[in-house]
Amino acid sequence: MASFITDVDKIIEGIVLNEGSPSTLRTWMAITILTIAFVLPMVWGAMSAFFFFIRNQNRKIWAISIAIVSIWGICQAIYSLYISVVLTKLSVNNTITLPLLEAENQYAKAVLLIAIYMLLLYQTYTLYQKRVFASADFRRLCTFVLGLFCIYTLFMDF
Repeated sequence: MASFITDVDKIIEGIVLNEGSPSTLRTWMAITILTIAFVLPMVWGAMSAFFFFIRNQNRKIWAISIAIVSIWGICQAIYSLYISVVLTKLSVNNTITLPLLEAENQYAKAVLLIAIYMLLLYQTYTLYQKRVFASADFRRLCTFVLGLFCIYTLFMDF
């Protein structure tokens, strides 16, 4: 899988630099895998965050999809960190400073991404719990007020 990721990077670099042909099957496979692995979860996560946080729709589907996208993002950050460590170990024999600096950037990026995704998980969980408890309290309050109203109407009949 690591060789496929490096091949995908080379293919995309070739397309950007107009060295590769965008009509080859391997190029379209790389674009499809990148779209499925990176773009679709980002779009779904943005849509879920919009409906959950902005539109205040307290449905389980939005909270669960935010959790799934966050866990997927954490896995991607860990995998990219693993790939950068493997590539650094493979290329450390040639030059020392450039791969190590790139690996340090990958460490910082992975730690920040994991922290952001964990914060998103925590915020989603706490907001969902807060909304569930608030709706349960509101139902109890409505039941109490309705009961008081019924008692009041019973005594008014006498």
